[in-house]
Amino acid sequence: MPETASPSEQFAAEELQAYFKKMSGAEIPIARGGAVKGRKAILVGRHASSRPLWENLDNPDRHIIDVSPEVIRIVGGFKPPVTNSRGTEFVFDWGVLYGVYQLLEDQGIRWFRPEPDGEHVPKAKDLRVTNGRKDYEPAFALRWGASLYASKFLKTATKEESHLAGLWALRNRANPTGLTDPKYGGHLNIGGGGHVYSSLVPPALFATHPDFFPLIDGVRKAKGQICQGNPAVQRLFADKIISEGKQNPQLFMTSIDPNDGGGWCECELCRAMDDPRVVSGRGGGLSMSSRVTAFNNIVARIVAEQCPNLLLYCLAYSQYMEAPTRVARLEPNLVIGLAPFAGAFSDYSRALRDPESTPNKRFLASMEGYQKLGAKMYAREYLSHYAWPGPLPLLRTMQDRFQEYKKAGFIGVYSESHPCWGPQGLILYMYFRLLNDPDLDMKSELTNYCRDFYGPAAIPMLKYHEALERVAKDGPYFGSGGSHAQNLFTDGVLAELKAYVEDATSAAKGKKLYEWRVECVVAGYELARLYRQTANFIKAGNFKEAKSSMNDLEQFYGGKYPNGDVFNKGEATYKNANGEPRVIAFIRDLGMEIAKNETIESRFENARTVQILDSAWKFQTDPKEIGVDEGWHLTAANDGGWARINSGQPWQHQGFADFSGTAWYRRSFPTPSLEGKQRLILVFQAVDGDVTVWVNGKEAGRRDLLDLNGVNHWDDPFTFDITDHIAPDTLNTLSVRVKKTSGNGGIHRSVKLLRVDGNENR
Repeated sequence: MPETASPSEQFAAEELQAYFKKMSGAEIPIARGGAVKGRKAILVGRHASSRPLWENLDNPDRHIIDVSPEVIRIVGGFKPPVTNSRGTEFVFDWGVLYGVYQLLEDQGIRWFRPEPDGEHVPKAKDLRVTNGRKDYEPAFALRWGASLYASKFLKTATKEESHLAGLWALRNRANPTGLTDPKYGGHLNIGGGGHVYSSLVPPALFATHPDFFPLIDGVRKAKGQICQGNPAVQRLFADKIISEGKQNPQLFMTSIDPNDGGGWCECELCRAMDDPRVVSGRGGGLSMSSRVTAFNNIVARIVAEQCPNLLLYCLAYSQYMEAPTRVARLEPNLVIGLAPFAGAFSDYSRALRDPESTPNKRFLASMEGYQKLGAKMYAREYLSHYAWPGPLPLLRTMQDRFQEYKKAGFIGVYSESHPCWGPQGLILYMYFRLLNDPDLDMKSELTNYCRDFYGPAAIPMLKYHEALERVAKDGPYFGSGGSHAQNLFTDGVLAELKAYVEDATSAAKGKKLYEWRVECVVAGYELARLYRQTANFIKAGNFKEAKSSMNDLEQFYGGKYPNGDVFNKGEATYKNANGEPRVIAFIRDLGMEIAKNETIESRFENARTVQILDSAWKFQTDPKEIGVDEGWHLTAANDGGWARINSGQPWQHQGFADFSGTAWYRRSFPTPSLEGKQRLILVFQAVDGDVTVWVNGKEAGRRDLLDLNGVNHWDDPFTFDITDHIAPDTLNTLSVRVKKTSGNGGIHRSVKLLRVDGNENR
């Protein structure tokens, strides 16, 4: 290494030495400076004899490996260090470490997980390299997120675990990593963390400056966004950013993003910045994009006068996702983080440019709108658990999206991370590999991963991951954070996966390292199995069994693996702001389903589920509302050309992404046996839209989405007594008309028949 080696150059040499020893048992000596003629040597960093390679290398992401018969030279880009107002020095010379890790990777070394047992180091007596020079630079300048051992919101990772996760990310060429020791080469400094209005204009100012805060229903309120149209707020906001930039010249960019949630100001100054023609794709209502961008432009111009090198970033997110229409351009120091969040803008089950996906089309419309305004952009992704901690097949999705982002000129990707290292470890690892090179041969990458990570269990584990990717491509909708991913795991899918996990477990038995790695993945399968078992009990009306199964699921998720090395550490017992246990959403939803169904069945005597009507529905859109006039509700109606879908998801997630309006469902069912005064009750666990139901051509009932008090019942169960509509000893025709003119619509939960004794108990 150089005579006056920097801390990162010293650490780079030590990393080479340590891994060479792990590979071969040989301890290669480290020396400072000196001549290299006549000696085989590896020169690390800014060695004097390597000057032509590094003297103009000013991008810390770039790294070069230059090989001749006698010498290997590894150099990396660097920038001069910066000292902030508190005297802390920040370095920017991680490139040499990237070069070392690239050389080690070329020898087959991999860092699959943060723990020491998460790395793969093949045994070798030779160092094999190819003569010539290779110049490396990641595809994206920003490659961050997913570098946590546990969610930062839970704050349950130990210092050691956090350090290991940061080092794992660095070795996989992530940036920033959160490691602060100069020996790690520094990192891109990104401030704010997002959603910063309340931190820059704190609610404590409300007492003296109520005009800084939103006017809502004619009253200024401390809670919500800020009054973006107020020039004093704009100046205060910009001054706070300028102060931060001057105190911290190491900052690459900092957040100017609105608070999460609503509470937008309704004053004339703020409304003047809106475009009343643009509706938000996130639940309707007025889009806030034009006002947010107008405010951002004002702040950006003020900041640029005194901090010309500081970038300001703001999400395109939720109610301000759409590209603005009332600004001509974005200021050059603004960066937009496009966020494919929730079902409105996120569909991981389809390619980003799949014309059948309305959420992805909304996202692309925003992206292309910002492109026309000349915006710098990055993607603010959600490629690990916040809604589903089980298996999450995203290899195809990540590669497709990152390739599209690269074509669109994005400067990077951030993924919000709630890491579940067991079920989702493959995704966390491949995330950084694809950010470095979105054009990787993914089939080869997955094969090699399974060979090196699972060892003797490689073949069944490869089949397991390939099956998951196939299901994700051909299966139902799922989106950001794994939302709705539990729907991928049908009984049939779980039966196939069961064979693979059993074979893998058997193959790894007795080999401690591989046993543990396989167990971590199998834990995800077991989570999905327990979820499906519980959901099946609920559908069947077996609530005692459902509660027992849900308890098993909760204990398995929160109790069997408490250390954060499988599921996100501490999540099942995390307490919310009110000190109450925070039950993770997918378990909470099961509990709510049990409660709803028990409430329905408690209204009847001796209620028993006799049929579940979730599959084999025929479906037809009715944009001109001609169905009733043409007799689509009648038994004899010709539905031979109708599409086939299932209940349990909106029609938009089943091939009708662009349609809103009136649509019809039809299917047949046999008449259950009824004795004495028994009645037959048709149960809809939830329908999003106005509903009219016919049985054998006779209207059985109606349910409006909004009641007389304006309450929306999109997710509430309802029933109809159809005893007097059914035909004995034959098939019955069930016809359902649903009208939903905006957003998702349709029969999005289960449908079943109850046999009850007597009339409803009111």
